[in-house]
Amino acid sequence: MLANLSEDAIAGRIAEKIRRDIGQSYSIDGIQIQVGASVGLAVYPYDGERHATLLQHADAAMFRDKVVRRAATSLCEIESNASAPGREQPAMNRAFG
Repeated sequence: MLANLSEDAIAGRIAEKIRRDIGQSYSIDGIQIQVGASVGLAVYPYDGERHATLLQHADAAMFRDKVVRRAATSLCEIESNASAPGREQPAMNRAFG
């Protein structure tokens, strides 16, 4: 929770910094680990005036962020794998009968 922000955009910049910091690669016992985070924002009073309402809106925003980031990550992995040396390109326009 962030209080007394002069602009709504500040919350977005803070959320992006959290995402970036958490997304760094870490080494634990010699194993490289990378995690990610999805962040949902809700702004008082625009997204609600009650705590429960704000939490619902933030949760919904977090879920949307998660879906968008997973889709983008999956697309990157598909493109990366498809261009790997020795890898056959999939037939995209195959007719099914």
